[in-house]
Amino acid sequence: MENSIVKYLLIGFNSTFVAYNIGYFLPSKIMGINYLDFTITIFSALICIFVFILTSMILGEESGSTIKLPSSIQNIDDHENSLLTTINNLRNLISKMSDSQNNTIIEFLNRTVKLLNNSTPDKSFDVLYNQYTLSVENEKFYEKTIWRIASIFIPVSLTLPAISIGNKNYVYQLAAGLIIFYVFLLLFQRFRISIRLFRDFALLLEKVLGLYSHTYVYNNMENRFVLPVRVWIILVNIGFLYTNCFVYFIIANYADK
Repeated sequence: MENSIVKYLLIGFNSTFVAYNIGYFLPSKIMGINYLDFTITIFSALICIFVFILTSMILGEESGSTIKLPSSIQNIDDHENSLLTTINNLRNLISKMSDSQNNTIIEFLNRTVKLLNNSTPDKSFDVLYNQYTLSVENEKFYEKTIWRIASIFIPVSLTLPAISIGNKNYVYQLAAGLIIFYVFLLLFQRFRISIRLFRDFALLLEKVLGLYSHTYVYNNMENRFVLPVRVWIILVNIGFLYTNCFVYFIIANYADK
């Protein structure tokens, strides 16, 4: 379970930084004000509240499964009607999924139903187990790939401005580092969706097949070892902080010129 207090503290810190940059620092540089008057204080507070609410809404997605499992799904057993029961359960799941849920999952389920329709009761376990293995392997592939990308993009985005401090074109290196970090965030979000889809499909198939490894790790043990805040929340707030530092640098060096 994600610790909402930690998440909102991170968002609150960055929201306050935005309010300081836009609500106080920028007006003080432009108008030469070295103190807080009532108007600037109210303006800064409103900016802070607005940014906090907006960011909380953007990052407020549920961390749970992308699939809502119907309670009627049963494990495959030795009964003659097990294949028909499994197919009907999957069709029932598809019919209950709303249009707002990811179409990729629905496509997974539709193709699985087609595979089972061409199968026999004694082969139904093998068919679904092959799908389960493929989902687990794809999840591992995307997980490894995104962190390999991170091992390149994050050091470059942070090192580029760091080695350019004092350079007259420092603002360009800082902007380049910021752009690289946001490109990484876009890639991370894309791969993150794929990871969750394959993981959730594996969890679904575990429920059908009577397996337990993914369910044990992600549903039972994750709360004991997971970070207090999801990695995605941390990365977004780092990008937010990076942007605030960039804005501060621009205001400090160019706002009064």
